[in-house]
Amino acid sequence: MTELVTEISAAELHQLALEVIDKTHSVPTVVILGLEHDGKAMLVATISPDLLASGVQAAQIITRAAKAVGGGGGGTGGVASAGGRHPQALAHALQLAADDASSALTGR
Repeated sequence: MTELVTEISAAELHQLALEVIDKTHSVPTVVILGLEHDGKAMLVATISPDLLASGVQAAQIITRAAKAVGGGGGGTGGVASAGGRHPQALAHALQLAADDASSALTGR
């Protein structure tokens, strides 16, 4: 699931991603959310525990997306976040993250 969300805070974006992954019972699952907040781009990626157990890391899913929005990111395990100074690139960044999630799913 990849979605651009609006009208929430950065902390709420992170919490929303965790809630969605917790409520999704189909596996494997990747949730990637993006937000423009205070003129900056924010991204969060979460992955289901089965993906984590197979060696996939959430950070590998948003690394290129973070660069696309002019920033960087990080995280360990099943949750990663990123931010950048180019919110106009969020749609492109979400597509990159979706492509990387697809590659991670097929390559495991």
